[in-house]
Amino acid sequence: MSLDEARRDIDRVDAEIIRLLDERGRIGRRIGRLKRELDLPLHQPGREADVIARRIAQSDGSFPPESIAAVYRIIMAETLALQTKPVAAGGKDEACPGPAAAGKRDVVAVVRENAEVAPGYYRMRLQARDLAGLFRPGQFFQITAGAADSAGPFLRRPFAPGEFFADGVSFYYAVVGVGTRRLAALGPGATVRVLAPLGNAFSLLDSGTAVLIGGGCGVPSLAPLAHALKERGVRVVTIAGARTATAVLDHDLFKHSADRVIIATDDGSAGCPGTTVDAYRLEHGGFGPVDRIYALGPMPMLRGVAALADTADIDCEVSLEERMACGFGACMGCAVLVNTGDGQTAYRRVCHDGPVFNVKAIAWNG
Repeated sequence: MSLDEARRDIDRVDAEIIRLLDERGRIGRRIGRLKRELDLPLHQPGREADVIARRIAQSDGSFPPESIAAVYRIIMAETLALQTKPVAAGGKDEACPGPAAAGKRDVVAVVRENAEVAPGYYRMRLQARDLAGLFRPGQFFQITAGAADSAGPFLRRPFAPGEFFADGVSFYYAVVGVGTRRLAALGPGATVRVLAPLGNAFSLLDSGTAVLIGGGCGVPSLAPLAHALKERGVRVVTIAGARTATAVLDHDLFKHSADRVIIATDDGSAGCPGTTVDAYRLEHGGFGPVDRIYALGPMPMLRGVAALADTADIDCEVSLEERMACGFGACMGCAVLVNTGDGQTAYRRVCHDGPVFNVKAIAWNG
């Protein structure tokens, strides 16, 4: 068997796993409705333990028993999430909504536009009616890094939508490796597979002032959040950061949703000189009281935002960027250290428990 044939076989198995998980989800929702009608508990630890024991007994030794148990518990947790009612985006005092397990779809999307909008940065527009209306601000999707019928790269790449259309979405990305180089080579008419929606979402203010801080590709990905907040009557200030003027991405996305847009460049070639945090400190006198900060961008920027929010005692939510393989919590490859609230720390999966976290939950010095 050639390498390409092996990759195609893996892709077929991957697609079948997603199909089976979707089918399990549909059955799980039916079971959940029946259990609620009969006032029965959703979770059955005895059944879980029995199935784990049977799976271990069937193993050929290629997986350690603890690995089989861990993977099965993840699937059980996903099914339990599907059985419960989905969490709607809420008000000012609501915690971040939980994992959006229900309703994931694996669809084929058509590339309609794919153009370089700044040196090394691209905007891709995808046509797929199944994607329209799926996302809440903060959620993301996984996309094949090449044509849908190609042999690789095998792992999908995670991105967040920047715009929504009646027939699809657009997103921005930076070319940094083999996967994004493959994406940049796709022309109109090419097809890709998209798994969506994934992750949780930002919680939404009902009033007051929100400051949205983005860096690089995180700037356009905050646009859906700005629109959602504006529709609620929230005053929105957006701070868009980049290395230099030519790397400033499409801040026009905020022209109808932000009351003010501030540009920050590291070299001072456009807007405020310095980082987005520098721009906040320089300009915050014109904001008035800030009720919440939302941030999306590279980890060094998020660390700076976290320190800023802590010093100013402002509620803050951040969307973390991590390398993700599966996108729905099975592989544990995107774990991040968090505070558990009892003086201890634990690992949480960015793709499943996030990507949105309250800034105080992250163990920034861990």
